[in-house]
Amino acid sequence: MIQTKHTTSLALPAYQGPWTTSEVAHLLRRTLFGPTPDQIMEAVHAGPEATVDRLLADRPLPDPPLHYKNHDPDVPVGTTWVDAPYREDIHVKQMADRNRSLYAWNMALYLEDTLSIREKMVLFWHNHFAIRAIEDPKYLYRYNATIRAQATGNFATLIKQMTVDPALLIFLNGNRNRREAPNENYARELLELYTVGKGPQTGPGDYTNYTEADVGAIARALTGWHDEGFLTETGGAQVQARFSSDHHDPGDKQLSPRLQSRLVSNREDTEYLELLDILLEQEATATHLCSKLYRWLVDDRVDEVMLREVIRPLGALLRHEGYELKPVLRNILLSAHFYRADYRGTIIKNPLDLVASTVNPFQDGEPLASDQRYDRWYRINELVRTLQMDPYEVPQVAGWDAYYRAPLYNRHWINAATLPVRMATIQTYLDEGFPAFEGNGPRIRPACAKWIIRHDHPGEAVALTTSLTQWLLPVPLAGDEILELSKSLAPVNFSGSWQDLILAYQEDPHASGLEVEVDACMKRLIKRIFFHPSFQLS
Repeated sequence: MIQTKHTTSLALPAYQGPWTTSEVAHLLRRTLFGPTPDQIMEAVHAGPEATVDRLLADRPLPDPPLHYKNHDPDVPVGTTWVDAPYREDIHVKQMADRNRSLYAWNMALYLEDTLSIREKMVLFWHNHFAIRAIEDPKYLYRYNATIRAQATGNFATLIKQMTVDPALLIFLNGNRNRREAPNENYARELLELYTVGKGPQTGPGDYTNYTEADVGAIARALTGWHDEGFLTETGGAQVQARFSSDHHDPGDKQLSPRLQSRLVSNREDTEYLELLDILLEQEATATHLCSKLYRWLVDDRVDEVMLREVIRPLGALLRHEGYELKPVLRNILLSAHFYRADYRGTIIKNPLDLVASTVNPFQDGEPLASDQRYDRWYRINELVRTLQMDPYEVPQVAGWDAYYRAPLYNRHWINAATLPVRMATIQTYLDEGFPAFEGNGPRIRPACAKWIIRHDHPGEAVALTTSLTQWLLPVPLAGDEILELSKSLAPVNFSGSWQDLILAYQEDPHASGLEVEVDACMKRLIKRIFFHPSFQLS
């Protein structure tokens, strides 16, 4: 048992309790997609400080997605398409193939990632800066790459980049925001969703943190921007944002007393930066962002006490650190508050978490050819989309209902329509495996026999069952329930106990029928664990 050493903080008191499988599994369920038993055991031995430091460590950005088959004749297989032009006669097929490549690449990063919170934060920002109906995958890639580069970096940098991101310019009509006809869509979401938040309404068109007049003034400050490169057929033409002085409103923009009555004067293409600095100065911006981080990582129950004692101190830390995200994330993940027993198993897994926690723990890690790997992860992406989660088609500008729509919040993920599909997905994985896209490559199924022999004492049924439930379920099970679950390991087509079966398999893994029987026993146990109600929780 390892005790934490981190004792000081600018916001939340440090966790000083035990560091066991229970605490580690809770931490990794909230920061990774489908943590594996190996990752959990490694983190137990590493200790809390080293584990959190690794979760937050800077990592190289991934190489861009590749063209791997079909309809992109000007992009050789094995090279990237992210800067390649389209052909007018086949651009629809090119878009389909590039979208497939992008989705597969993105899912591989989510599910094949090492011990890092980055990918969980990438999805957080997809929810924060929600988009949909952007047809050009080159725009989607740039949007994704911008998010990933600052996923655990600096929010001030990220909001400035996203304000002129080509995909957001299209989605929220920033590319149509001109002085002769100001469009307020982005300005409204910038205030309501991305920075200060509304706060309670205090009168017609007047909120605690901004007014309708502020929306109009900010829209004027953001005039003149448009995107370039959409479905371009010109070689070398980049996806980018451009500023046009002819379409920018050069007049003064007066903000309301909610924003300290600041005056924004004409600064052409840098005016938006001054405006964003004003919004970042607001205490409400840091509080709003930290409330969303808290609901993402800890719990959605935020009352006045929680706001005063947890969220606002975290917001103060965020402002103190110049909107650097890592100090806040580190404080949360090493806090006594995060490890409270009543915050474990309180968040319903989103579709990506559910599929990842089903597929990831028992994979054999066998290498695949590049096209098979892409097709495998595209198939997983389609499963997640079936369960109503698509980072590039978020249903509301405010994000998925689970992260903003009170009072149900994450309970929106499960209803009479979605629960049967969630359970059927798990059932299919265990019974048949998931077919690769277009049948390319082996089925995705649990490699139970290969997995089990890597671990200590696999023949001890109760001990193995205990470990599996600790790794896979967020709340501990009683001893009698563990004992009952362990009976699933009793062999059916082998004359002996589970321990006898494992000993025989270890002595001769290639003996006829042994691997099949080990797989069958393990799948019975895993199925019961996966179908336990708490498996739906994180």
